[in-house]
Amino acid sequence: LAMSFLMPERQAALTASIRQSFPSLWGTPRGGSGGVPAPSAPAEGTVPAQPGAVDPGALYRSLQARLTDQGVEIVPQEAGVVIRINSALLFPLGSDRLHPEGERLLGDIARALKDLPGEIRVEGHTDDLPISTPRFPSNWELSLARAARVGRAFIEVYGIDPRRIVLAGYADQRPLVP
Repeated sequence: LAMSFLMPERQAALTASIRQSFPSLWGTPRGGSGGVPAPSAPAEGTVPAQPGAVDPGALYRSLQARLTDQGVEIVPQEAGVVIRINSALLFPLGSDRLHPEGERLLGDIARALKDLPGEIRVEGHTDDLPISTPRFPSNWELSLARAARVGRAFIEVYGIDPRRIVLAGYADQRPLVP
C-alpha cells in the first residue's frame, strides 16, 4: 500500500504549468474558439490549494520521526511525501480486513495528515500471486478493496475530509517490489 500527500503549492504550480503548456484544454483567451472554457472556481469535490501552508521538509521530518520505527518507509518527493506501508503490516494475506496493529498505524498517519491541506492519494498494490476467490476474483479487486478500506478509515474513523481522498488500485501491474 502506498500513500502520497500532494502539497497544495506544488499542485497549484503543476496546474499552472499544464494550463500554460496546453491552453486548448482550458479554453482560449479573449473568447477564442476550439477549447473548453477555463473554470472560474474549483470544481466541486476538490480542495482549493493554499500556497505556503505546508513545509514539505517539515512534513517529511515529522512523518519520519513518527513512523519509521513502525516499519514504514517515508519518501520525499518534489510535490509531497510518499508513505509506503508493507501490506503485511495492515492486512492478512489475501484480505482487506485491517490487523489491529494496522488500524493503530493508520491512526498515527491520519493524525499527522488530518489538519494539513492537500490531496491524500491511497494506492493499493498486490504481489504477483494470482488470487481468485468469490470476494476477490482478481488482484485488481483486492488492491481496490484495500485502498478503499484505508480511505474509509481515514474518513469515517479519523474525520479526514473525503474530498481530499483519492483511491487507486494497481493490483500486480505496478508492483512496488519484485
